[in-house]
Amino acid sequence: MIIPATASPRSTLLFDLLARLPDVWTIGGESHVVHRQFPHLAAENAVFDSGKLDERHADPETVRMFRCLVLAMLRNRDGALLHDRPAHEASGTTAPLIVEKRRVMR
Repeated sequence: MIIPATASPRSTLLFDLLARLPDVWTIGGESHVVHRQFPHLAAENAVFDSGKLDERHADPETVRMFRCLVLAMLRNRDGALLHDRPAHEASGTTAPLIVEKRRVMR
């Protein structure tokens, strides 16, 4: 679930409430923290159309690294990391419910 939002206390409240639910996983905040790890995706280092990323920016290596970073950061409301779950909890379960808050440009 992605919460697209401009800077707003309402979107932060919604994210915080959802993140407190059992069986919900987040990276602990907004996804710009992850995006900053890729200098070639920064606005000052590339040519963007209205600051928007699209499939042209999703080269295989960037996608792989982005996924790895997000998976390494996923945590539940208690701060337990997704990848640290015991095998018996992770096997046979459905995909984790991931909630993300993403800033959008107006």
